[in-house]
Amino acid sequence: MESDISKTLEEIGCCKFCCLRFSGITQGTRYEETDEVIQESEKKMKANPCTSCLDFMKSPTCQHIILKIKEEVTAGGYESKTFNCMLKLPLCLVVREKGILLYLKAKHPKWNNECEKKMPTLKTIWKWKCAPQLAKLLNATLDRENSGLQINLNFSHESEEKELLIIEKLKPELVAARREKKRKYHRVIFSSAALQEVLDTSSEDLLKKCLRVPPDIPTEPLSLTAITISSASLFIAGKTSETVHPTGRYLKLSRHLPQTPWMIDGQLKVESSVQQLISDPLLKILPASGGISLSQIQFWLHYREDTSPLKEGEEEKVKEYVALCGTEIPIGDGDMKRLSSIKDLVLQQKTPIRVLHRRPLAVRERTVFWMSGELVSSKLFKLHLGTQAGTYIKEFVHGDFGRTVPNLSSLLNVPVDILALDVTAVHLNWPKPLEDDGTS
Repeated sequence: MESDISKTLEEIGCCKFCCLRFSGITQGTRYEETDEVIQESEKKMKANPCTSCLDFMKSPTCQHIILKIKEEVTAGGYESKTFNCMLKLPLCLVVREKGILLYLKAKHPKWNNECEKKMPTLKTIWKWKCAPQLAKLLNATLDRENSGLQINLNFSHESEEKELLIIEKLKPELVAARREKKRKYHRVIFSSAALQEVLDTSSEDLLKKCLRVPPDIPTEPLSLTAITISSASLFIAGKTSETVHPTGRYLKLSRHLPQTPWMIDGQLKVESSVQQLISDPLLKILPASGGISLSQIQFWLHYREDTSPLKEGEEEKVKEYVALCGTEIPIGDGDMKRLSSIKDLVLQQKTPIRVLHRRPLAVRERTVFWMSGELVSSKLFKLHLGTQAGTYIKEFVHGDFGRTVPNLSSLLNVPVDILALDVTAVHLNWPKPLEDDGTS
C-alpha cells in the first residue's frame, strides 16, 4: 500500500518525505535514508515546492535552518549541554494536509482514519532529521522536557492568508465574530485552535466543496521568518553559568490565582500568580551578575539522580480531581451508579482545541482509574475521579467536539459541561523528606 500511496502523492507534487509520512512510516531512519537519496537528485533538478510541506522537510531548507540556529546561538553567547526546539508553522499547512487526506481517501478506500492516526507530525519528522545534526553543531543533546535553552522557530508562507480564507467559506460567522472582537482574540483572526475547530466540525461533503482537493502546487516554499532564543540559566557571581533548580511542592487554594502572570496589552490583570509568589523570594536570595528579572525565571524540571523518581514515576502518578458538572436534561441516581462502576477507562485524547496554539497535534492515551458521581440537583452533579497524570479533565467531561473518546457526555448519553474544577491530591512521593541532622 505504501507504494500506491507514494505514487498518488508524487503525481500531485508531494516530496518523498511526505510520501513516507502519509504512508504512516514512523521509523526515523527511513527519513534519513531517503534524505541521502534525495540530496543527490536535488543537485540535478529544480522542482516546484512540495504540495504538502512547502519544502519544510527538504534538505536545503533543513540545512539553512540548522546553520541559522548555530549563528544565532553563537552570536548570543548561549552555553548549554542541552537544547530544545519549538516550531511555529504556517497554518496553511493544516489546510493543505486536510485537502490531501480527503484526496487519498477518495483514491484509496483502504486508506482511512486509522491510517491518519499513524502519521507522524511534520515537527516530529523535522526533529528526527535535524536534531542530530544540530546537536553536533551545538555540542549539546536534545532534551524536550527539561532543557533551559529554548530555540523558537517561526515560519511563514506568502499565500497563507489567501489559503486561510477557507475558514470564511466554512464558518463565516466565526470569522465575523473574531474580526469584531479583535482585542479578545489578541488581533489574531486565524488561529490554530479556530482552524482546527472549523475543520473538525465541518462535514466531509462541505470540506470537499470548499477546499482544493488536492491542493494546488505552490510556486514558493515556506520561509524562516524569525529565530528567538531563551535561556533559563541564572548567571551566578564568580561562575561562568549555572542553572539553579529549587525543588518542592505547593498547594494552591484559590481558583482565581493563575499559574503565570496574566498580562493583556502589557498590563497585569490580576494581582499575583503562582510564578510570582515562588519567584519573588528567589529574586532576593540569588546573587546574580547584572540582576535577574521575573521574566528570566521559569519553571523547568531537571532530572538529576535525586529527582529521577519524578521521571520514573510520571506514568504511574495519579491526580485526583473534583469537578462540578451540568447537564442539559435531568439525570438521576442510576447515572451516578453507572459512573461509579467504571474502572480503568482508557481514553484517546487528541490535543485539545484550547491548547493547540502551544501544543503539537497528537493523540494521547490516558487512563481514568476510578470515578464517582454525587448529585447536587437534577441537572447538576459533582464528579470525583482519579486519573493518570496528563489527562485533560475538561475535555473528558464535554468531549471537545469528539476529540476525546470516550467522554462523560458519551458515557451518560447526554450533553455535559464543566463549571468548576479542583485538584484535590497528587500521589507522588517527591521530593524526598529532609533528614533531621540534629541541627534544627
